[in-house]
Amino acid sequence: MNSSTTPTSVPIFKSILKWSVVVAIAVAVVGGAAGFFAVGINGLWSALFAAAITLLFTGITVVSVILASHLDQIFFMATILGAWILKFIVFLGALFLIRDLPIVHLFTLWLCLVVAVIATVVVDVVCVVRGRMGNVSDVRLPGDDK
Repeated sequence: MNSSTTPTSVPIFKSILKWSVVVAIAVAVVGGAAGFFAVGINGLWSALFAAAITLLFTGITVVSVILASHLDQIFFMATILGAWILKFIVFLGALFLIRDLPIVHLFTLWLCLVVAVIATVVVDVVCVVRGRMGNVSDVRLPGDDK
């Protein structure tokens, strides 16, 4: 694919990023309020950590796909794999760093992360279905350059 053309999937991924930010804000606000009323300030901090992790992971995924969509297939796959490995390492590192903090309530953190994962999967599905991208939208046939 020519790097000067924008793939038709890019608007869909931008929509996914926009709605994932909304999910992260909702997790921060609703999860933070529920956590605060259930277990105190530690519940609020746990929900905020979960919202930040959600935003970080969704951002890494979407940005890597948008950047990789301008590359050839082998570099596309290498970029996506590299982003996946980066997310795995960052996730484990983040959990190891915050799990022993005195301001973290583990059940609230876990619950907010589970809700965020389910919500972002719903966002992904809805955005892709509503995107209505054709199966062969970016195909260039011989003679199309004329």
